[in-house]
Amino acid sequence: MADTLKTFFSPALVRRLAAGRWVPIARPLAVVFAALIVAGAGATHEDATRGALPMLLILVPGVVAAAALVIAARPALAVDAVAAPVLALALVTLSCTRTAQGLEARASFQRPEMMRARATFAQAVEPGAVVITTEDVGRPGENIDYYSHVAHALYLTDLERWRMSVADAAELLARGGMKPYLLIPTSQPGRAKMLDELQKRFSVELAADIPAPKAMDHFVAAAFYPRGIHMELFRLRWQGVSEHPVP
Repeated sequence: MADTLKTFFSPALVRRLAAGRWVPIARPLAVVFAALIVAGAGATHEDATRGALPMLLILVPGVVAAAALVIAARPALAVDAVAAPVLALALVTLSCTRTAQGLEARASFQRPEMMRARATFAQAVEPGAVVITTEDVGRPGENIDYYSHVAHALYLTDLERWRMSVADAAELLARGGMKPYLLIPTSQPGRAKMLDELQKRFSVELAADIPAPKAMDHFVAAAFYPRGIHMELFRLRWQGVSEHPVP
């Protein structure tokens, strides 16, 4: 919360200017500050398409901009002292909402949905598959591990923690006789670069182009994508020695 409070430095500056009888400067400064906050949030929001981030990019700048506009009307008012608790309450409310949505999504993934996803996934991947995927679309890795009965999964965040590229991880899997796959949304940041790097060592084949309504049939069931999300499943065939089953 300390970093969030620092966001209110400019409104506080406006109030100090007003206290020093610089109201003709303080008011335009507050309006310009609010306009810049809103414009910056709008520009950033276009690239934020995942999880709770879009909501945060509206919520936080919105509270700050509103505080600045109140200060423009009444520069001497200590609005930043009220805005910070309001922002904290809004963030708690957002967190509770996300948690409730997550519980609802898990409840919607019942046995019929699981069985359909298992059958669909079994047709899409080979036995011995290891699917590299992302946590940004929910928790598909756990679903694949637990329910698919044909594949295991790793997250991109696991590879980042191990300081390992997708290509290096996929090659190790192929050398071990496993079948590496990549399951990512079409909006995945760095998607083109990732695929270009993989194509240096792998034959990258599109195993499934998964439209948003069919995402749950591939174990992608994220509460923050109630209508699903467009996914792609790639088979990574290593261009080194042939893959052999693990004895």
